Amino acid sequence: MRIDKYEIWRKYIDQAIVITKAGEEDPLAGMIVDDKSDDYCGFVKNPNLVEYYETRSNSLVEKIYFKDVKDIEYQ
Repeated sequence: MRIDKYEIWRKYIDQAIVITKAGEEDPLAGMIVDDKSDDYCGFVKNPNLVEYYETRSNSLVEKIYFKDVKDIEYQ
């Protein structure tokens, strides 16, 4: 099942979520914090969220390409 980028923007921005990427078994838990690109979203993993919101450091943001998203669930 492919997730539509507009569905991601509408439902999951600034929500505690778990993303499973196609071809990977280990899901990523965290939040989508940036949705300005048409190809990917900015994602911060749970352990880094507090530091990210205190510093807004881009080094903590990981690109998650919409084409790679297999599934998204709320935490």
